[in-house]
Order: sequence, then C-alpha cells, then structure tokens
Amino acid sequence: MLDGDGIFVTDAVADKLGLTDEDIGKATLLLGGFDVTYAGIVTDQLASHKTIEGSNIVPVNYQISGGGEAFSKLQQKQVGGEQGLKEQPEIEGAQFSAYGVERIVVVGADYARERLGGKTRAVTIYPKGDAADVEKIAGQVATVTRLPTYHGSSEGVFRMNFTALTEASGLSDLFIPLVLGGLIIFATMLGSVSDREREIYTFSSLGLAPRHVASLFFAEASVYAIIGGMGGYLLGQTVARLLGWFGSLEGVNISVPDINYSSTTAAWTVLIVMGTVLISTIYPAMKASRSANPGIQRSWQIPRPTGDLYDLIFPFTVSAYDITGVASFLKEHFDNYTDTSLGIFTTTDVHLFRQADSDMLGIVADIALAPFDLGVNQRFALLSQPSEIVGINEVRILIYRLTGTNGDWRRANRVFINDLRKQLLIWRSLTTEVMDQYRSRTLEAWDSLLKEQVDDRTIGGLA
Repeated sequence: MLDGDGIFVTDAVADKLGLTDEDIGKATLLLGGFDVTYAGIVTDQLASHKTIEGSNIVPVNYQISGGGEAFSKLQQKQVGGEQGLKEQPEIEGAQFSAYGVERIVVVGADYARERLGGKTRAVTIYPKGDAADVEKIAGQVATVTRLPTYHGSSEGVFRMNFTALTEASGLSDLFIPLVLGGLIIFATMLGSVSDREREIYTFSSLGLAPRHVASLFFAEASVYAIIGGMGGYLLGQTVARLLGWFGSLEGVNISVPDINYSSTTAAWTVLIVMGTVLISTIYPAMKASRSANPGIQRSWQIPRPTGDLYDLIFPFTVSAYDITGVASFLKEHFDNYTDTSLGIFTTTDVHLFRQADSDMLGIVADIALAPFDLGVNQRFALLSQPSEIVGINEVRILIYRLTGTNGDWRRANRVFINDLRKQLLIWRSLTTEVMDQYRSRTLEAWDSLLKEQVDDRTIGGLA
C-alpha cells in the first residue's frame, strides 16, 4: 500500500519527465498543485491488467468516451453519499475509453481523497482463509453496498445484486383512463357498425358468414390496439426526451425523473391498454355479425335431406345476366374432375341445360363422392330460379342419392357442398374480362342447349 505523498509513474511518464532510478525518493513532482515525492515506476503493462469481471483497472476518460452528456450526468450520480461508491449503470450507445499510460500515476488513497478530491470507484477484497467463504463475503458486500458485486471461484465469475423484488404498481391510477379509453373505443366501433351497414350487407351477399364479419371488426380493433399501445409507448419516450432537453437549457428549471422504459410496469400497461381495446370491441362485433344475418342462425347450415333428396337454396344471388357465366364456370370446374381418382369427388355426364318451362339455365352431373370405396353416387343439379327481387335469381341445388348408405352420403356431401360454396365465392373474385369469357361460352352454345324439366320430382329419374 502506498502511504504519504509518494507517487509512482509509468515508464512512459518517467521517460517524458526524464526520471531515473537515482531520482527515487529524491525528486519532487508537482501533482494537482501539491508537491509529491517520486517513489518509483510501475510498468506500462498496467493498462492490460483486468479486474475480475473483465474491465480495465485504468481510469475511464469521460471526456473522450462516447455517450455525450450522459457521462457528465453519470459522474454526478452517487450511491451512499458524497464519499460513497459511485453507481455506474450501463448507458445506451456509450463507448468507454481509458486513459493512456502516458497520463497515469499512482498515489496513496488518503492523498487522492484529501488533496485531489478523489472518490472511491471500486473496491477489491482479498479474503483470507477458506475459499468457500468467498461467496458468503460477496453476498454480505452486495447487501451492504447494494451495488453489483463480482466474486470468482473455480467455477467462474458470478455477479450478485441486492435489490427489491420487482412488482407492477399503480393500477388504480390507470383505472379511470382505461375506462374512458374503453368507452371511446366502444363508441367509435359501435358508430362504425351503424355507418357501415351497407358494407356489411355487401359482405353478407358475397357469402361471408356472420363470424367472418365480426372477425373483420376485431382485426380493425387490433390495429387500434397496436397503434394505441405502441404509439403511447413511443410518445412517452419522446416527451421525456423533450423535457430532458428543455431542462438542460440555461435558466430552465425542469426536473425530469429517470424513466425505465423496459420496466414490468410499462410492459403491463401496454398490454392492459391493448386488452381494453379488444374487450371494448366485443359488443360492436356481435352487433355487426347480427347485421350480416338478422336471423337467429349465425351461420349457414346444410338442411337435412328429405329421404334421398337434398333441396337447398344457396345463400347466394346472381343476376339473370351473371348466371350465364356462373353455369359455364361451374361446368369447367366439374369437367376438371371427370377423370380422377383423387380429390373429394369425380364427375360424369356433365352438361348445361335450359329449363323447359322458364328457359332458365342450369347444370346437371353424375357425381361419385370420396372416399370412393364407400360407393356413394348421386345425381346433382344446379338451377337458377327467379327470386322476390326482379332481375335477381336464386341458386337452387338438387342432390339425389343413387347408391351408398344414407349416413355416408350425408357426411360426404358436407365436404362437397362446402367446395361448391367456395367455387361461387371464387366467381365473385374473377375479373370482368374473365367473367365475360365464361358468359360468351354459354351464349355461343345457347341454341344447342338441351331443354329439360328438372325439379324435385324428376331429378331422381335423370340418371
């Protein structure tokens, strides 16, 4: 230990001052306005020595280190009073640079504290006795200082922290803002349902089920939740930064507390805000789904057959002009399954026809349903018939069981009818040019189409 006013210098400093071994104990140097006695040389390799946690033992030069004004503030933060150990938290973007060996001298602790204003930055403890006591001593030091404490053993280097348990608090302070925010979102979404009724009816006419319409409103609310949660998080950081900048101006007295943006409280607050938005959307989404289907039934279900016959009115409407394209589009779809042993069905004898009594279009086919080893065969017909609205036609489906058990036939038709429903949805998504091509096919073959009388009484005898 170095006592009194002695001073050790590095090789670089000794060479610069022209000091030799003969000057030890004789030469007097000026340090910080005080005379000190030259006590000897410490090797320049001092800069390569590391502490137990891997940091350099050479002091940090805060003037040239990166991190801007954060280092000057870091120097002012202390734990344990004016003469206590300094707390040195990590600073985002900081690059610590140590002093060069040509600017390093070593003096006694008392001299540095009393004459140079030095403060304790780190303490190294070399315990005596059994090495097993090292962890116990480190725990006691961490408890007393409440600073990061490192201790080494044969298993490696460990860091110990003494701190209070982390917990989220302040929920009561958030209650009123959350209620107000939830009511605002609730009113916004409920008003959106009323303003977008025509849009909801359009979704319904395109075949979207009520639950799909409700999911669209939940998706919209999710966007609000993300923007509200993350936007508020970023806005809080921006305001804190601006307050810190104004507080650094000369003549401005603004005290800005340290804010931990990654705290558990901040994370829980963002999640609670997002959850409040989604909860506030439940009733508006339910109201939107009811608007999509005013009836009690929330989704279209396949009705039970009457004996061996399905007679269905599909939840789709088409114009008298569009049915010409729909017929050719579905015929092309069925023709793609005329020679296949894979898929959900296979078809034979697919053709278009015109109703003998009304000249309305239709399509008829013989269909075998998968799994094919069950032997389920049926006669299928799709008819276009006038609805209550002039110029708008309903889509009527007739399916007659030819072979296979009734239970297998009904189970297989759930998949087949859902596929047919998807094809009608795909028709809605086609471009106008493609739709016109399908219409042209039907109109070119109009005169050659067979006129047949297909209804619930004749469908079973067309095989």
